[in-house]
Amino acid sequence: MRTSVWILFFVCVSFSTEALAANEALCATLGVNCICSEPLNTNSWVDRNGQSFYDPSDTTVSDKQCSSSGVAVGAAYEQSPGAIRLFGAARGSGDPMFSALPNLSPSVQYLTRTQQNDGGGFLGSKLNYAVNPSARVGIRIYKYYSNDYVFTGSYPPDLPLCNSAKVMQVGYNGAATSGPMIADHDDNTAFYDIEQSLQWSINSNGCCTGPGPGNNRQPLTEAQRRGKWVKWELYMNNTRTTGVATTFEVWETLIDPVNAANNIEVKYVDTSVPKDFPNGANWTTALATTLHPLADMTDFSVNMFRSNNGNVCTGYAGYTHFLMAAWNTNAGQRIGAAVEIEGGGAGSDTTPPSPPANLRITMLP
Repeated sequence: MRTSVWILFFVCVSFSTEALAANEALCATLGVNCICSEPLNTNSWVDRNGQSFYDPSDTTVSDKQCSSSGVAVGAAYEQSPGAIRLFGAARGSGDPMFSALPNLSPSVQYLTRTQQNDGGGFLGSKLNYAVNPSARVGIRIYKYYSNDYVFTGSYPPDLPLCNSAKVMQVGYNGAATSGPMIADHDDNTAFYDIEQSLQWSINSNGCCTGPGPGNNRQPLTEAQRRGKWVKWELYMNNTRTTGVATTFEVWETLIDPVNAANNIEVKYVDTSVPKDFPNGANWTTALATTLHPLADMTDFSVNMFRSNNGNVCTGYAGYTHFLMAAWNTNAGQRIGAAVEIEGGGAGSDTTPPSPPANLRITMLP
C-alpha cells in the first residue's frame, strides 16, 4: 500500500519596489501625480554644488527625488555657501520633536531640524513642464516649532525684531523670492508678494495680512504652535501665463500628539474669494478672478529663513516629509497625510502587515 505525503510549498510574494523605496508610502499611492518625495529621514547631506545644494541621503536615484534648483537631481536643499545649517536629530536622542508626533513609524529614525537659534535655506523642487501637470500643483511639509521658538513680532519693543515668519513660497527659473510668500507671525498669518515687479499680472499693493482671503477660521496662535508639529500645504491652480485665472490655497493643520481627532485644520487662504482689509490693501475681485503669472511658475519651496541683520531668533524648527504633487485638472485635490508621521492607511508600517497572498500548494505523490 502506498502512502501519499502532502508537502506544502509556500511561495513568498515580494512587495513592490515602490513600497520599499525611500519615498514615503503616499508617493506610490499618488503614482504619476507624485512629483517627488523627500522624507528627510537622514543625518547625512551630500554637497552637490560647492556648499550650496545638498542632497539628503535617505533617497537615491531609484526614488522620486526633489531638486530645489535643478542644478543637481536630488539636491532638495539650497542655502548660501557655507557649512550646512540642517542636521538629523536621531530617534532616542531625547529631542522633543519625536514625542510630539502621534503615530511615528519605526522606520523614521531621524527628524531634520535647524541648529538652535538658527534657520536654514530653501527646501523644495521644480516643475518640469515637459512631463509634469500644471493645472494644480501642491507641496506639503511638516514643521515643528520648539517650545522656545520666537516668531516675528514676539520680541518686546525694546529688543531687535526677529524675522522668523517665512514658511513657503513660489518662484520661477530659480527665483525663489518671486512670491507669493506664506508667513506665520503675531498670532496671525500673511500672504504677500503678488506684484507686477515679481512677475504677476496685477499689483496686490501689499495684500494680505491674515486671516487671508477665503479663510475658514482664525489662524493658529504662536502659543498653539510652540512645542507642536504643523502640517503646511500650499496649492497653486494654473501655474502658466495663460488659461484660467491663477488661484492659491493654503492649509495649516495642528497635529495633536495624543488624539488625531483633536487636530485643528485651518484654511487660511483661498484667493478665489475677494476680501477687503481694514488697511485698504484689499484682495480685489480682479485679483480673485483674473490673476496670472507673467512667467511660468516652476519653483515651490519651504523657506527656513530666520534672522534679521545678525539678531538672534531664539529656538529651532524641525522638518519632515516634504512632498510635491501635480495634477492635470483642478478638482480641489490635496496631498494628504504621511502615514509614517500620522499613522493609518495603506502603506503604513505602524499597522500590521497584510497576510501573504497568492500561496501555491504543490501535491507530491
